[in-house]
Amino acid sequence: MEVLLSNFAPGKFDNNRSSKDVFEICLQESDFIKIATGYISAESLIELKKIVELNKRPHINLMIGMHKFDGFTKIQYDAALALNEFLVSSNMGFVSISDTLKFHGKMYSFSKEGKPFGSIIGSSNLGSVITSGDKSRIYEVDCYFNELIQTKEIDKTISDLIKKISLKIDKVNIETFKEFNNLLENQEG
Repeated sequence: MEVLLSNFAPGKFDNNRSSKDVFEICLQESDFIKIATGYISAESLIELKKIVELNKRPHINLMIGMHKFDGFTKIQYDAALALNEFLVSSNMGFVSISDTLKFHGKMYSFSKEGKPFGSIIGSSNLGSVITSGDKSRIYEVDCYFNELIQTKEIDKTISDLIKKISLKIDKVNIETFKEFNNLLENQEG
């Protein structure tokens, strides 16, 4: 296990990697990623779609945990639908939404040739690990696991969560949208 930190001043440490660094390394090695996250941004979904389109991998199963209850902006919802449509039509995965309970966790599982090799669990939503640049000054703390027993358990947990608490996005009826995403209101950057 390795502790991952956002690593910006004054909480900067010389020997710690960030979640974004580890996510990018694991992404390059993966042919399948499972993600269960509380919140998404339109930018993170657009970036994820672009990565899959350009590289023809990885397959992605993504569960969004909070937006059905807290609301989507129209842009977030459209980006989630576009990613889902691309993944499903390419036979490369799907996007689902937790529809039974609020899921605020952040879990990422990376696999190659059917074997999980790395997992991240912690405070980083998808936008913290995938978007370009350093727009956020929210200090995130996550743990990276790379031992087979742990990575298999985390991978299975994400699969089980997706099956038990979510529906594929095209099966969920979302008709009202938030005017804007106020989660980042008053946040620097």
